[in-house]
Order: sequence, then structure tokens, then C-alpha cells
Amino acid sequence: MADKIVLKAERYKNYNMDELTLKLSEAASRAEAGTVAGASGALACAMALRLANGLLSGDPENERYKYLVKNIDSLRTYMSVLMDQDIRCRAPMVKAIRENRPVEELDACLHPASEITEEIVGMMNVLLDFLIEMSGKLAFSDISVIQASLESAMAAVRISGAWINYLSDLSTEETFKFVMRREYEITYGEITEKYNKITETVGSYGR
Repeated sequence: MADKIVLKAERYKNYNMDELTLKLSEAASRAEAGTVAGASGALACAMALRLANGLLSGDPENERYKYLVKNIDSLRTYMSVLMDQDIRCRAPMVKAIRENRPVEELDACLHPASEITEEIVGMMNVLLDFLIEMSGKLAFSDISVIQASLESAMAAVRISGAWINYLSDLSTEETFKFVMRREYEITYGEITEKYNKITETVGSYGR
């Protein structure tokens, strides 16, 4: 199955899953935690899109289901864009660290790097809204699909949180450090509430 799964990323857009994971394993790979978060987010969106497509196939004229399919698919492709941007914005940061550039230059590089990762978290927050909407409309056979989407989304969020903490540790700007971590904490709290709500709904199936 590995040769049938393709995730887009800079230089890796034509790679299958086996090739992408091999590239990630290289010591000098440009891909990092942000790339992994984006890939996990893309998988979460793919499984959510599968649910939306299933709903639409059962009611082809339902405008809301069409909306879900369109917007979840947009999130899926956006994850590939964010993976690409994450790699690009990291290059100046790595250079600044390697060349021991002034702290002001490093701090300037950290801002875009953190923003990309925060965007991944924000998009997973949106995805969970869609999962909440669909969670009460699914068949028992869909449980494993929504669980896969939900857990992949949470993995993307938690990986992003670890990366955000790493970036904040590199910064010398106390305000930036506080804001970056605090924004993640707030969004993570919202996401956790949604995660619990979906888990409760899905857990009621078959009772």
C-alpha cells in the first residue's frame, strides 16, 4: 500500500509514503517536526474527507454535504502547502544558527517558522468542527474512520506544540515566547474540548 500513498512537500511531492519517511530519517533532512505535523494533518483531513464523501454519496443533492466535501478537501491540500512553507521558512533559521548570527537575525527567522506551525494547529481546530458535525450522522462502520481522523489530527496538534516550544526556547524575545506558547495553550484547550465531545459521541455508537 505504501506505493499508493502520496504526500506533497517541497522536493518530495512525487514521493510515496515509503520514500517520504526515508527522507525524513536522513540526518541532514530539511524536513522537521513541522513537516511531520503537516503530514499527520493531511492524513486526518483525508479520513475526514472519506466520511464527508460517504455522506454525500448517500444524499448527492445535499448542499451541506457538498460544502463539507469542498472545505475538507481544501484543508487536505492546504496541509501540503504548509509542509512546503515550513521547509522553506526553516532554511534561514538553520543558517542563522549554523553561522552564529546575531540574536536579532535568529529571532526574525523564528517568527515565520512558528506561524506556519500555529496555522497547522488552527486548521486542525477547524477540522474538528467538521468532525463534530459529522459524528452524529455516521454508521457504525464509520467509527474506525472518524477515530483515525481524530487521532491523526491530535497527533498533528501535539507535534506542533512540541515544535512551538522548541522555537520559543531559541528566541530571546520574552513577549514573543509568551505569546507563541499562550496562543497554543488556548487553542489546544479548545481542541481538547472538541476531541472529548467527538469521543463521547462516537463512544455511544453500538450501545
